[in-house]
Amino acid sequence: MIRRHLRSAFMTTGMVAGVIAWSTPIFAQETSQSTPQQSDASADTSSSSNAPTMAAAPSAPEVAPPTGTITVTGSRLPPGVTSTSPITSLNAKEITKQGYTRIEDVLNRMPQFYGTQNSAMSNGASGIATANLRNLGSNRTLVLINGRRLMPGDPSSQAADLNAIPSSLIKQVDVLTGGASAVYGSDAVAGVVNFVMDTNYEGFHADAQYNVLNNANDSKTMRGLLGQKSYADPRNTAFDGWGFNANLKFGAGTKDGRGHVVAYLGYRRQAAVTGADRDYSSCAINGSGSSSAVCGGSITSGPGSVYLGNDAYHFSNGQLLPGTAQYNYGSTNYLQRPDQRYTAGFFAHYDVTDGFKPYAEFQFMDDRSTAQLAPSGTFGYGTVNCDNPFLTTQEASLMCSTANISGTKTDSQGTTYNTSQAQLFKRNTEGSPRLSTIQHTSYRGVIGAKGEIVKGLTYDVYGQYGSTVYQNRFLNDISINKLNNALNVVNYNGTPTCRSVIDGSDSSCVPYDIFSGNGPSQSSINYLQTPGIAVGSTQETVVSGSLTFDGGEYGVQLPTASHGLSVNVGAEYRREKMKYHTDSEYASGDLAGQGGANPSSQGQYDVKELFIEAGLPIIDHRRGANELTLTGGFRYSDYSFSGSVMSYKGQMVYSPVKGVAFRGGYNRAVRAPNIQELYAPTAISLDGSTDPCAGSSPTMTASQCELMGVTKAQYGNVAENPAGQYNGLTGGSTSLKPETANTFTGGVALTPFRRFSFTADFFDIKINNIVSVLGADNILQLCGNKGLYCDRIHRDQYGSLWRNNSGYIVDTNINVGSLATRGVDFGANYSYPLGNKFGNLSASINGTWLLNYKTNPGGGATTYNCAGLYGSVCGMPMPKWKHQVRLSWDLPKGFGFSAMWRFIGSSKSDVGTSANPNGTATSSFDKKIGTVSYLDLTAYYKVTDKVTLSAGVNNVLDTNPPLITSQNGGNAGVYNGNTYVTTYDVYGRYIFAGLSYDF
Repeated sequence: MIRRHLRSAFMTTGMVAGVIAWSTPIFAQETSQSTPQQSDASADTSSSSNAPTMAAAPSAPEVAPPTGTITVTGSRLPPGVTSTSPITSLNAKEITKQGYTRIEDVLNRMPQFYGTQNSAMSNGASGIATANLRNLGSNRTLVLINGRRLMPGDPSSQAADLNAIPSSLIKQVDVLTGGASAVYGSDAVAGVVNFVMDTNYEGFHADAQYNVLNNANDSKTMRGLLGQKSYADPRNTAFDGWGFNANLKFGAGTKDGRGHVVAYLGYRRQAAVTGADRDYSSCAINGSGSSSAVCGGSITSGPGSVYLGNDAYHFSNGQLLPGTAQYNYGSTNYLQRPDQRYTAGFFAHYDVTDGFKPYAEFQFMDDRSTAQLAPSGTFGYGTVNCDNPFLTTQEASLMCSTANISGTKTDSQGTTYNTSQAQLFKRNTEGSPRLSTIQHTSYRGVIGAKGEIVKGLTYDVYGQYGSTVYQNRFLNDISINKLNNALNVVNYNGTPTCRSVIDGSDSSCVPYDIFSGNGPSQSSINYLQTPGIAVGSTQETVVSGSLTFDGGEYGVQLPTASHGLSVNVGAEYRREKMKYHTDSEYASGDLAGQGGANPSSQGQYDVKELFIEAGLPIIDHRRGANELTLTGGFRYSDYSFSGSVMSYKGQMVYSPVKGVAFRGGYNRAVRAPNIQELYAPTAISLDGSTDPCAGSSPTMTASQCELMGVTKAQYGNVAENPAGQYNGLTGGSTSLKPETANTFTGGVALTPFRRFSFTADFFDIKINNIVSVLGADNILQLCGNKGLYCDRIHRDQYGSLWRNNSGYIVDTNINVGSLATRGVDFGANYSYPLGNKFGNLSASINGTWLLNYKTNPGGGATTYNCAGLYGSVCGMPMPKWKHQVRLSWDLPKGFGFSAMWRFIGSSKSDVGTSANPNGTATSSFDKKIGTVSYLDLTAYYKVTDKVTLSAGVNNVLDTNPPLITSQNGGNAGVYNGNTYVTTYDVYGRYIFAGLSYDF
């Protein structure tokens, strides 16, 4: 299969050989200005690269000579001939062609990335956007701006927030894949994403773009599923989710040519899309216990479900009938969160002398987003008194039978009454959906100076401070305390009255009637609905200084080389702080829809570091050795909480002849636990998606389930959660230690003839002693199959892991096991001029072949390989092959056309594999996700030298996302609307049109 895709991809490139033009040549370390190239090259897309990036402009008159300092991604050394690190680059023109206003959407389309947080997340959304290289986690991907850290974006994750990136000022995005801790410090385990800003821009630029989403809503499969439950079926063609983006940037230099400043302003707004707006997300698909999928949902329903022991009932017009009712929560959840963002900032420098060149940077971002979830509910909370006047005779006979009495109480009036053991699952459909309004406001400032001390010896010293202020106001949840009061009702002077009103403990209580069939009053809903507020901040302070020595200026070089030894040595201090404060509702666990308490937390640590990096050209410009260069680096880090660690690297590039280069390297990377991993409060929340001991036909045997706390009497009688949601006790640990990673890279870069280049880079990354969680579903598998971690499983009195907070799995952060991935990145590009009348054609391919993705949970567990799999254990799809192919035609008179083919390979369910041997995927949806292709088209026209129009459609064919049931996809963390929202296009077509103006 992979060979066929590779052969097809290279045949595509080969067929256009001689008539197509590639954009970004293979040589890739960044310069601050475009470098002149032949006029038949066109810098408009991404490439895998190995040396100084020479981003070619469309035509020679648009090119300016290179000026300013050269920035090298992956090294602190001055640029040599080639880079020893594999780098994939994306320039501003390619970003513009894609039409996306969110930088995370651009990155997640690249085959090296696996999205985690984006605008399609609702339940579990943090409100930020993150980068996740190799699916090793966003906390292992370091994000830089001009080679300096972007601060943590949220107290809940500590990952950098891509919303802070000024998209209008991006000159180039460099993705360095493989460890880089020796150069940049902690977090660079999977690699580095460096956003190179156009800090030398001169002039004024304004642009604006509108976009809208479109889908035909013509899924026959979903019409059948929705019709079975009489759910609303959207039939109209949708045009929704509109967005608007506007940017200004202006730059100017001083008259003496020594200084320059560039400033920017940005505004973005996007509208909401709900699950009900698309047929494929209009209901939550359930495949458990059936041969085909059905529209499922939650037993916390509008009428209400009741558990009496292990017997299930539901309310219907004042009666209790056998079985549970279900609520379709999928239609209410946001499929695209509404969002509003403001950005502003500047980059400035002034060269006082060659020895003193001060510079400054400032960035501001304010982003506000709202996640909408289905209305809250009782979720098993609430105690019912048997003298409640709303109970009908039939309801009372069941709920308050001798077998279902849970206890006896005496009120303030001396009245003795019984309480029922009934667990209530009533959805607040009479109220409003839950809304999580999330705001992040960030500030980042850099002040520094650099210059030449003496010839061949330069310095760079800077101080950096970044802070993110966070606020989350969660609306329309239900207070458990108020719910208990509102259910404890008695006739008082002929009127149903809360006992808390009679005894004066809560005079505002309004009785909640869910029994009589008349429905609850609006005043009772207003009483129950309670907000929760969380605020917090992250702060990052960096002080760094380094010296760079160019030995070539003093003859410190080998006689066989034309370049000398280069050395960079320096020191850095970094301090990280986090504060997270919740109100009493959150902290006490009083909100029914939160799953448990969410207490406040705070913490900080600092690290002192020394580093050195050196590069030595061995030989160049000789027969059989066009270039041979060795580089190495070492970093010593002393963490305040865990002591000292070391990281180091060794790399080599060898070019036997011009146009052929081989490179390879080893990196020892170290990542210290971040503040969230150390100090996150422990709390019960939704964690797992399966319970192999639940249902009438458990997938594990009675003896296996006994290991997991299920008694013989309970076996076969434990209720399963139709929504596939189970409890876990999650949180941080201050006993965590740094994790270590070994990264090997090796590759070849070829430019066999003019206008063609090809790269292939092998990567092998293994992380040991990882800071992670075992995962609730994985703990169940390990206990049942290996007898491991069984003490982490705590079942409630019914044997369940979801009916109340007594049932949960301990899944806090630990150092355990390993994570390893291996594969090959491919990049090829070719260009061809068609003459003065027909312009240029260009083509490119960027693909990744995933060889394996192995996880060992530790503790004697078996290593399993998730390459080509997805599911409740492996998580989001890990296809073995993904690629992008871009074809562009730039005409001389300002017209341009471009097409991109995005391909995502197939993935199989992890059920039945070593990762998930006892899982169940009975639905046809869950057995396999087939290959998915998308076609994107863009057109642009330069009306005048100052005005450019552009328009395009992404996912032209309106390809619907593959559908996954909640049982097999719900634990992936990026599952929403029945699919993986960071892997596939979830809205249908993305239509955009923009206008830009330059002078």
